Amino acid sequence: MTSLNKMPDIVLSAIIENLDYRSLMILRKTCHDIRNFIDDSIPASSITEIQLNVNPEQVVLEFMYSESVSQEKLYSLCGQEAFDLFWKDFEIILKHQKLILKSFSVTLEYRNGLNKLEASVRERVNLRFLSQLKALLEPRRRPLQVEKLDLIMGDQEKIMCVLPYIDADKINEIMIYPGPKRETVVFPLDKVVETEQWKNAKKLATSNFVVVEPIEKFTHFDNCRIFMDTISVEMIQKLKENLLFSKTLKSFELNHRPHYQSPELTHIFRTVFDGSFQDDVYEDCWFSRIPGDNEHALVIRSCYYSWITFSRREWFMIKPNYERFN
Repeated sequence: MTSLNKMPDIVLSAIIENLDYRSLMILRKTCHDIRNFIDDSIPASSITEIQLNVNPEQVVLEFMYSESVSQEKLYSLCGQEAFDLFWKDFEIILKHQKLILKSFSVTLEYRNGLNKLEASVRERVNLRFLSQLKALLEPRRRPLQVEKLDLIMGDQEKIMCVLPYIDADKINEIMIYPGPKRETVVFPLDKVVETEQWKNAKKLATSNFVVVEPIEKFTHFDNCRIFMDTISVEMIQKLKENLLFSKTLKSFELNHRPHYQSPELTHIFRTVFDGSFQDDVYEDCWFSRIPGDNEHALVIRSCYYSWITFSRREWFMIKPNYERFN
């Protein structure tokens, strides 16, 4: 029987192309000839999702081959050798990642109640990790292709170690979460909102922080969920003007300070919108007709948890129940 390393290259390539990533790495360790062949040919892996979870003790690397098959590896950070082992393995994964990832997630674990020394150690670990990750992502000839990017980390500078090195033409969804902090924090994004990745993405989800950038930096998303400290007539008017002609708008959710039944909120909506109506779910909704479109209207509604939502709705669903403002 002919051994693998004695087979013609075309036969060996056909075998390798049918292996998942785990099997490929097992095969790579069988002998030097096979390892060299795999490293030279760089077959594509079958990985669809990658998750990195970092804390001062370890890095957890999890990747999925399909919706039901996954693999998890833990790397201790208690020594340079273990740290280097993780990056060696991860570099190999990235080298073979030629297909678009459905999801790429980087989590820098956050804990409340740390003393200054513990917080300092955690910050050093995070910065060291992100510096190495950037060093792997930045020089790639083709940026890492990702559909959904989840970044769970504490500030904009950390985000900028990852986001600019994702393929701007492939990214569809961005999720940003600073971690489970006790209070909602202000989270500047002035550098993030200028990236091509941000401008090209269609869906944005944020949590546990307040945005301070101009509202226009968010209105290109088809789906958007953000927190703002306060709202005003001017802001809602600007949002309406930006969203009015968006044919792809699905939902724009805005968390705000005024209670959903407050006179202040009612005044804002009556000032900005053409009329109001009631539906089966929300007591009051407001609408504006879309110029040149007789079939749809831009609708805003408010709910119990201080969220207001913009969406497009078919006009026939509103027409029987609406009240037009003077």
